[in-house]
Amino acid sequence: MDGRVVPTDMGDCICWHLFRFRGDVMAQYDGSIRINTKINTEGIKKGVSEMKGGFGQLKSGVQGALSGLNSKISSVGSKFRSVGAGMRKEASKIKGSVNGVSDSFRNLGATIASVFAVRKIAGFASSMTELGSDLEEVQNVVDVTFTTM
Repeated sequence: MDGRVVPTDMGDCICWHLFRFRGDVMAQYDGSIRINTKINTEGIKKGVSEMKGGFGQLKSGVQGALSGLNSKISSVGSKFRSVGAGMRKEASKIKGSVNGVSDSFRNLGATIASVFAVRKIAGFASSMTELGSDLEEVQNVVDVTFTTM
């Protein structure tokens, strides 16, 4: 009965067991101690794969959020452009109204000036009439005083 201590891979550790060698098992071992140095990388591979999946989901989530944000920013920008166009339109209307009011005041000023001019002309005509009357009266006084002249 030959017994040897041989390593056995038990997942995360290498365990040593005493084996009896029979038949074909003996052909695998030559009596020396062999240490299995193979590292089990299945857990790391699985973790990296899960991380890749998580980063992929994060990437798609961020892209979706940025896409939504981009559309919202575009929407706000178009709203601002629309408001700006409306404000320009209203400002143009106000400018037209102010120009209309300005024209009205200009016309009112011209009307007031013409009223004052007519009043002055009427006053001038009245003073001319009075002056003519005074001149006629003076002429009568002169004619009465100097009858022989």
